[in-house]
Amino acid sequence: MSKSSRMRTAKAYLNIFRTLDTSILETLLADNFAQTFAPHSLSIAGTIDKPTFITHVGSLKDTMNGFPVDIIDFVESENSNAVWAHCTSKVEWKAGAMGGGKEEEWDFRGEYVFMLWMDERGEKIVRVVEMLDSLAAVRLPGLMERAKENLAKV
Repeated sequence: MSKSSRMRTAKAYLNIFRTLDTSILETLLADNFAQTFAPHSLSIAGTIDKPTFITHVGSLKDTMNGFPVDIIDFVESENSNAVWAHCTSKVEWKAGAMGGGKEEEWDFRGEYVFMLWMDERGEKIVRVVEMLDSLAAVRLPGLMERAKENLAKV
């Protein structure tokens, strides 16, 4: 297995958030996939399996066009068969989601560290630990709820 297969898989996973395309996501995740959101102090879902994570990503499409993740830096570990990525993101809300509110009020940006462990070939992701931006993460559920309400009026 080459380093490039690990990196290609990690980049493909992070690119999913641009479009929230769960059909591509499904092909990247191993059947025994596990996603953990951290830190645990945020009380966000704990560890979830492949079907639950795919449903979660698909549900973001209710209020967002995308949640593009931009890579700042990568660290690849051949010994651990893993890739760590330091990233930022910005929500792209659906038309009408902001309900006429000020754009700065709806501006949601985050900073993350994704730790991705791969299968032996580096083509499927077995485990992800997503370190969330704690300060930003507490804002997102409220914004999403307001977006759903605004979209229901459209």
